[in-house]
Amino acid sequence: TWPREVRSLASEFLAEPVVIYVGDTSGSLKANADVTQHVFVTHAGEKDRLLAECVRKEVQAAQGQTCRIIVFANSKRLCDQLER
Repeated sequence: TWPREVRSLASEFLAEPVVIYVGDTSGSLKANADVTQHVFVTHAGEKDRLLAECVRKEVQAAQGQTCRIIVFANSKRLCDQLER
């Protein structure tokens, strides 16, 4: 899953690297049917508002049930900010 540039750079420093595959490598991998993924392409200034709106909608849709949401961020600092 490394970008081509990273693989190229690594090849300059690694001799006979070992490649490890985790999971099914036959191509029959499938996403969990119980997980819904939403991807939004947006401008930087809209991200906070859009995230808050998405979380609000999911919480409302849960109707008092447990609502589990995973948000990926680029840094631990940003994760800490989003948590607040």
